[in-house]
Amino acid sequence: MSLFEQLLKQAGVFPGGQVGAEPAAPGQPGAERAALGGIVEMLSHQGLGPLLQGLKDKGLGDVVASWVGTGENQSITPQQIEHGLGPEAIEKLAARLGLPPGEASALLSKYLPQIIDKLTPHGTIEGVPTAPGA
Repeated sequence: MSLFEQLLKQAGVFPGGQVGAEPAAPGQPGAERAALGGIVEMLSHQGLGPLLQGLKDKGLGDVVASWVGTGENQSITPQQIEHGLGPEAIEKLAARLGLPPGEASALLSKYLPQIIDKLTPHGTIEGVPTAPGA
């Protein structure tokens, strides 16, 4: 398990078991765990800092700040996720999960705010790997 995955587990994003389960059909047991594993893999490869900066650069700075901050998380739509991350990132995640890109975007819009929030409990990204391979 990578340092990034360990941090997510400690943050309570993965309460037990393995982070990246095999892909499963939506609505089936293991599907959400597989989606979370795919998101963790994406964050591990891209790095938290670059991912957040990319979203900020696409006009989503207020939304991202709410996830990192200690207040309530703003929601993000699947369309905003696709715009912020780009279709290539969405397609890669979708292929890994065996889902259509729209469903991958929907899963990201559901889980990414929660993951970022859990990784930044004190309103900063200090102590969290912020670059690929960290």
